[in-house]
Amino acid sequence: QMKINRLNIRGAMIEEAENGIAALQKLTVFRPNLIITDIKMPRMDGIALLHEVKTKYPDVEVAILSGYGEFSYAQSAIKYGCCDYLLKPVDLTELESLFKKLDAKMNSGNRTAEESSEAGAASQHALVVQAKAYVAEHYAEKIRMIDVANRLYINPAYFSSLFKREMNMTFSEYLARFRIDKAKQMLKSNEYRIFEIAQLLGYEDEKAFSKAFKRIVGKSPMQYK
Repeated sequence: QMKINRLNIRGAMIEEAENGIAALQKLTVFRPNLIITDIKMPRMDGIALLHEVKTKYPDVEVAILSGYGEFSYAQSAIKYGCCDYLLKPVDLTELESLFKKLDAKMNSGNRTAEESSEAGAASQHALVVQAKAYVAEHYAEKIRMIDVANRLYINPAYFSSLFKREMNMTFSEYLARFRIDKAKQMLKSNEYRIFEIAQLLGYEDEKAFSKAFKRIVGKSPMQYK
């Protein structure tokens, strides 16, 4: 909620629920435009909540928040109609992009044209969601953009263009930033030495890792630590 408040969204009203059952109960009296739900919750998980919401309240958009990178989560979320699949830790840029897309959808004029456009956009977005989930599961391996495109059964050039349009950065930059976010968590834990982090994140050596870290963070891993 703190991150959403920092976006200063005009007219936004925020309600919270401690689990999926509580969220469904709140929906009987409070009808939001968007629900952001965690995957892991007591009593009813995020995928089950998504399914229930889209069955009973199809106009309510649902975004899944997860620290889990497995393909199965992303594929289930897409199957049941989530509007986005956000991986922890979520940054403000991703949240802002989510709300902009929701606002554009709500304010769209021509419904017939909108439905056709939404169908194509949903299909394209689903590919990006699966690519992000693949990164979260395989970031420690040597990942190439062409490998992910092949995994999704789409043309690499098309995937490259689509990913950049959706995420406002190239796939390689997204992968680098994802790895560095993981690196920052590992550095703060003081459980790993720098060369170990480099190995665990799929870098060829400590030098390559340190160079990528300094480019993105603005300081070396040692300085950050």
